[in-house]
Amino acid sequence: MFWSLILPHGIPELFCIFVCGAAGLTTAKHMIFPGLHSRRKSFSAGGKKSLMMFLGTIPIFILAGLTEGYITPLPVEPAYKYAAALCG
Repeated sequence: MFWSLILPHGIPELFCIFVCGAAGLTTAKHMIFPGLHSRRKSFSAGGKKSLMMFLGTIPIFILAGLTEGYITPLPVEPAYKYAAALCG
């Protein structure tokens, strides 16, 4: 019963958290190790890449929120919630 409450929204939510963490690390990498470019140019390039990663997670965060709000509290069999976790 516990996992049927956590998995439907937890899987996409944790994925988004990991991607946003990777976006922050990408920005930090470009700031610390600029390579052949100036720090400003490298930071700008890393920031653009990170921003695209972050913006890509917004729809998934919305989907996870809707799942948590509408699917998790439903009084249905846990198998249906597991199916929602696999499809989402």
